[in-house]
Amino acid sequence: MRFGEIQGDRIADFSRLKGDRLVLAGSIPLSVVGLGGGIFSISDGVTPETITVFNVVQSDFGMV
Repeated sequence: MRFGEIQGDRIADFSRLKGDRLVLAGSIPLSVVGLGGGIFSISDGVTPETITVFNVVQSDFGMV
């Protein structure tokens, strides 16, 4: 997923057990904050974007 292109996205079939991974690509450091109900805010410190991902915890997000 590329920061700047994920606002409002929904992933309903994420499965860590099946090897799914969430990888955020960006040229600057990003922060991920769980808002509850599977909603996460991803921010570059200026612009927040939200994504809904079910069956995920904050540590499932990786950065490249």
